[in-house]
Amino acid sequence: MPTDEEQAERGAKRLMLRLPALRRQIEVLVSNGEICALCTAFEDATTTLDRLRKEKASTVIIRDYEQICAEIECEVVALCKEAFDRQ
Repeated sequence: MPTDEEQAERGAKRLMLRLPALRRQIEVLVSNGEICALCTAFEDATTTLDRLRKEKASTVIIRDYEQICAEIECEVVALCKEAFDRQ
């Protein structure tokens, strides 16, 4: 089972793929430890979403996880903007 740090790193990489324009800001926030919990949550949510899609789970559940992923992405975007504004 991966450690929290490994999951945060994987989640950060997934976020960077989903939000390439914010790649550098995500790297900085991760290195400062500011968004590690969000990265871990994103890894958990996207992994579960991938599994549900493979299993052809209920459309309702899949939509719920898609919404969770989108909300995490929005929160990361807001935090990146906030960090940029502080500079």
